Parts: sequence; structure tokens; C-alpha cells
Amino acid sequence: MIYSDENAEFNLGAHQEGQQLLIAVKLGYKHWEEVVEIKKGVDIEMNIDREPEVDPTEPPVDPVEPDEPPAT
Repeated sequence: MIYSDENAEFNLGAHQEGQQLLIAVKLGYKHWEEVVEIKKGVDIEMNIDREPEVDPTEPPVDPVEPDEPPAT
């Protein structure tokens, strides 16, 4: 397991050539995975945009416009 730093960046280091499965997991966010091809002498840079996980037990939040009075 590899953990990211305070900037959410990480370095996998040296791995064997071939396909590798990357998995990103964090509480409150949807599971993410992707297969990457590792080639000798080639660096890979990825940006992973994770979506928040929706808790089905929480009621949906209805945004209120700033100039609207709250419902009573």
C-alpha cells in the first residue's frame, strides 16, 4: 500500500514492466481503479479525480439561493 503526501501526490517507485492495476480508496469517496502499462524508462503522470460517495441514509441537501428566505 502506498500513501499520498499532504499534496495528495505519490510515487510508486520501480516496478516490473507490464500491466499493473492501480487502486485508490478513501473513506467518503468512490472507489477508483485503472490498469496502466509500465515500460522501462517511461514516466507516467496521472491525475485522479475522485467523486464523493453519496450516503443513501442522508437526505439530499436542497441548496437555498442567497436572496431567498429559508422555508419555514
